[in-house]
Amino acid sequence: MEASARRLFKISHTQGLKISVLIPALADSRTELDPKIWDEVKSHVTAAWIEYMEEEKPEEDDEPTFPDSIRIFIENIRGERMLLRVRPPYSIHYVMQKLEAKAGFVPDHYGLTYDGQRLDSRGCLSQYYIEDNDILEAYPIQIGGKPVTYLFSNQALDVSVSLHLIPQWSFSAIYPVVSIDEHENGAQDIVWNVHVTQDGTLVEKSSGSEVSYLYWEAKYVL
Repeated sequence: MEASARRLFKISHTQGLKISVLIPALADSRTELDPKIWDEVKSHVTAAWIEYMEEEKPEEDDEPTFPDSIRIFIENIRGERMLLRVRPPYSIHYVMQKLEAKAGFVPDHYGLTYDGQRLDSRGCLSQYYIEDNDILEAYPIQIGGKPVTYLFSNQALDVSVSLHLIPQWSFSAIYPVVSIDEHENGAQDIVWNVHVTQDGTLVEKSSGSEVSYLYWEAKYVL
């Protein structure tokens, strides 16, 4: 919501912004709103106020300029902002690479959002209508545990092991490697078809790989 308000009322990113709303179901008076929860409460809001605050100190622009470049700001969960100069056709992946080079951000450990929307690293800035002085938010990605599955049998046995992830999760590592089935809602499935021997060795049928265990890892966007 903050990005929409700044664009609609032409409020510079250097100006503080205070958003207050009236939610009769919760309170009789207006309360300050965290823009990050706008999608959750907007259906209950009956009025909103946008207030300008004191000018904040402009970010130091140490980025090289080039034709058609725009300035964007990356804000982390602590509210700290970093300036980058980019061009609208640049990909989100390129922006993440610039962040890694400039500040040591590891792309596998975070993602970017703009105006409440998660940005696909394969998309480009112009695709999301990101303009000069807009603010992108960096959010951490939670890495799931590293479950290891052993299979034992007192006789040779053919086994299928299936795993389903809800849409908020995605596989980040699989061993032995098998294909991932993706559903329209974003959910993912994998199936290991293995031959289990009496000594605990597993033979993955599609590749013939001999392994001691099955392993997977997943990541969840916070």
